Amino acid sequence: MNSDLTEAFASLLKKYGSHSHVAKKLGISPDHYRKIRNGRANIPPRTANYIILKAYEFCSVTATPTTPPGAGQGEGGGDAA
Repeated sequence: MNSDLTEAFASLLKKYGSHSHVAKKLGISPDHYRKIRNGRANIPPRTANYIILKAYEFCSVTATPTTPPGAGQGEGGGDAA
């Protein structure tokens, strides 16, 4: 598990007070969330990024989710600045 995800779990716990409340806020079953946190369930990159993104959104965590190369660039391939 990467440090960004560990930080996200800790920040969400601090904000919501229990992992069960965090799981409900994220729309994940508390049992599955527990398994993810404890490394007993495979966590796809998409799910890890979702948790990090929500921690950033809810708690202003400094970590940001990783974006695959080329994602969200449209046809132009870059910013139109």
